[in-house]
Amino acid sequence: MGIGIDILKVSRIQALLEKSKYTESRFLEKCLHPKEINQYRLLKGSQNNIDQRAKWLGVRWSVKEAAFKALQPSYYIYMPFMEYKHNKKGMPLIHIHKDNLSIPPIYVSVSHDGEYIVSNALHFP
Repeated sequence: MGIGIDILKVSRIQALLEKSKYTESRFLEKCLHPKEINQYRLLKGSQNNIDQRAKWLGVRWSVKEAAFKALQPSYYIYMPFMEYKHNKKGMPLIHIHKDNLSIPPIYVSVSHDGEYIVSNALHFP
């Protein structure tokens, strides 16, 4: 069993988004699965403010960082191969999209309060 935890200050993501379009684009490629990049573009296009987008991205960064830690030392799966979603019962999960690997979904929990997001992940091999 693997356990991972992460804490993130949302203003770090916000500063990244405010820096430049190039920095934002590179960050998206580094931390989001292609399906999540499409979701983010829809979110951005719906006139949501930068605070909402930073929190949305922060949740994904934090749960994936916790999942990365939970998978070690057995696997080193990087963020673009992870997709944050909810199962049919609404439970948050990380699905791994990596050819030739069959890893069960990673259970995650995420909470946010003001400037901070905290995430936990459990991996049952």
